[in-house]
Amino acid sequence: MTQLHDVARQPALAGEKLAQDLFDHSVWRAVPPTVTLPGAQAEALFCFARAAQLQQDRALSLRIASLKLHFLTHAEARLAHGGYGPLGFDVGSVLAHLLINYCSLPGLLPPREAADGREQRLSDVHAVWDGFAHRFQALSADTQAERFACPGFMALFLQKVWADAIGYCGIAWYAIAQRQKRSGISARLRMTPCAPTVSATAGRWAAP
Repeated sequence: MTQLHDVARQPALAGEKLAQDLFDHSVWRAVPPTVTLPGAQAEALFCFARAAQLQQDRALSLRIASLKLHFLTHAEARLAHGGYGPLGFDVGSVLAHLLINYCSLPGLLPPREAADGREQRLSDVHAVWDGFAHRFQALSADTQAERFACPGFMALFLQKVWADAIGYCGIAWYAIAQRQKRSGISARLRMTPCAPTVSATAGRWAAP
């Protein structure tokens, strides 16, 4: 497990620390820990106004624990933060950011522009997954081991990656929507009509 003092000495470990904290139950509380990132002051990365409710949600806690175990035990790909983990982790993170932008647009743009932007974000969600799946299948056709070259295996594997991505998206979505940052993103999100439904929907996405 990456420790805070290790992160301070080795900035490259910061991404791994953040990925672990996303699933760490100790972070899901009213007084979160702090992490010092290169060039930034120490600050709380996660602050959940609904921490008590989350701690009492047994089904969600079980799912989060399951996803964390999956994250720690499935080194399927090198992830964007530099560590290794499930293939669906980065895909889910991208989807989470697209959807949080979808929810924030009514609070950031005039109604017509926001509507157009939200339509584009939904198209982006489809494009991200379709593009990833198509590229992955194309590459795997030339590189996969012979024992995995049976018809239908790659489609089955991608179904698993999609399910993983949805789970990681749900958790990341909740974290992004709830954490308090100096950037003020949470304040803007609270202005949007769909923001109150983000937490509940993310919880359902993270459920089995």
